[in-house]
Amino acid sequence: MKNLIRFFAVLLLFVGYTSCDELDKLTEVDFNTTVTESIIANVDGGEDVLLNSNVLVNIDNPDTHDYLSKITKVQIISLDYRVVNFVGDNAGIITADLMADSAILDTHTGVTVSNVVGVMYSIDDTAALNIIANNLKNGNNVNFAVDGTTTNEGGMSFEIEITLSLKVTADAL
Repeated sequence: MKNLIRFFAVLLLFVGYTSCDELDKLTEVDFNTTVTESIIANVDGGEDVLLNSNVLVNIDNPDTHDYLSKITKVQIISLDYRVVNFVGDNAGIITADLMADSAILDTHTGVTVSNVVGVMYSIDDTAALNIIANNLKNGNNVNFAVDGTTTNEGGMSFEIEITLSLKVTADAL
């Protein structure tokens, strides 16, 4: 009889534990959102002109605002970037790194900026994407930066548009 009571007690605890997990899953909401920010780069004309511009990115937008304190998971579906709004020396060259919180995501060497306007680049480094996602989940800003040099006559101005497609999980209650 004691063994039967212990068996039912263990069974009851097991069912109760797994029921709580299932109930918790019912109170979660999953949704996709997109965050787009631009690094604005204005550089003077000359040889080996330093380029160092950045933008802070966070997860607070109309899709996520009501859930900011309840976010339990952020997954980056894609992280893409492209050069837009170019003005200046069409022969201007850039050698620079795209970084997120000082970690290099991509490197471009000797690239004529006017030739890559609109070209979409993707970041596929899973470890880097997971670090960015974790920082966003925890409510931290992520500092995206471009750091390098340019060589151009008369100066250049352009933007590096960064687009993060995210899957967010949050507790609805």
